[in-house]
Amino acid sequence: SSGVPDDRIYVWDLESGDFHWFDFLAARSDHESSHDSESLDDIEESDDKWSLRESIRSRRPISHHWDVNDERVLVVQAELSPIDVTIVSFFVSPDGGLRLNESVRREAVFAEFLGVKIPKLYFVCRAEDVASHRVDGDDNSTPRGPAENTIVMGHIMRDFIGIEDDDSIQLRA
Repeated sequence: SSGVPDDRIYVWDLESGDFHWFDFLAARSDHESSHDSESLDDIEESDDKWSLRESIRSRRPISHHWDVNDERVLVVQAELSPIDVTIVSFFVSPDGGLRLNESVRREAVFAEFLGVKIPKLYFVCRAEDVASHRVDGDDNSTPRGPAENTIVMGHIMRDFIGIEDDDSIQLRA
């Protein structure tokens, strides 16, 4: 290794023995590049998908987390700079590799990304920051941790808005 951080995240599929990857520099996966010789810019896609790709292009993955209940959900923390961090979720399948799902910009109130448990992304925050800054999806924030001023906040993922309180069988579907 040359000591240069990699722009890709790699996943090994135990069943097939295949590696899948997503390249943050180009904002595309091995599945997308192997099905077309066209560049990503030539592929017709929805405005939402294009906007999502542009929001994560040129970032570097710095950490990753698997959902504790659904092994198909991978969340990657990717940064452009230490103050410009985005949380990117993927759906991982043997057929389609890493499928880009959504991205959430880590707001200043979120001190650190903690992990994922469908339907929420979890962040560690300082209580005084939360009190002065209203964040969508923070209704279930509860003080936890070694310091009284530490709060764990859940941010509801886009695909689960409106069904976040439903039972686990419906969420897995």
